[in-house]
Amino acid sequence: MPLATTTDADVLADLEWRHTEDATFSSGLWTLPEIANYLTERQNRFNAAMGLVFARGTIVVDANSKAALPADWIATRRVSWQPSSGSLAGRAFSVNRGDRFTDYAVHQAGATQPLSYDDHSGGTRVLELLPPSFASSGNIDLLYVSTLTALALNPATPVAFSVPVDFVPYLVYGVMADMLGKAGRGQDLERARYCAARWEEGLALAALLLEGFA
Repeated sequence: MPLATTTDADVLADLEWRHTEDATFSSGLWTLPEIANYLTERQNRFNAAMGLVFARGTIVVDANSKAALPADWIATRRVSWQPSSGSLAGRAFSVNRGDRFTDYAVHQAGATQPLSYDDHSGGTRVLELLPPSFASSGNIDLLYVSTLTALALNPATPVAFSVPVDFVPYLVYGVMADMLGKAGRGQDLERARYCAARWEEGLALAALLLEGFA
């Protein structure tokens, strides 16, 4: 039996009920695009923190042993080097995380493939292979935590959540923390703190789930 799916249309109906609003949130306390943005950001924050949903792609390495990370990249999980020339062509090699400050002097001259990668020193969404010069060319197979499908809160075209359905209620509490914490007539900081605590509860449960699979 396939797992049940929850869409942003389901969440919209839930938020309307919780805040005694109509379908257009005509009270003016919040707008649908604003709430949709809260929801998209909370889903991305949840995935950034927990890494429950991964993406995979092949990225091209330039002549300086650098590669542009995908636009939806949040964090790197695994890097594999796929040589396209020399005796290593057609194989794949795991590359460990490192940084450009590591001493590669003893390996530099004889390196036939990258020994490590650095995805935080070379600029925004740039991955560097180290040492910067090695005797082969190729591409990178990248497994990474990504931003997820944007949610629009349009009942005519519902969008399914990318995170497991069990965690969607915690995303909703995160959104309500944003809504109730907003400066204005709808602000209710006591309820916002409660909702924020439930959001944190969801993160803790996800962490326990991941620990069980470790």
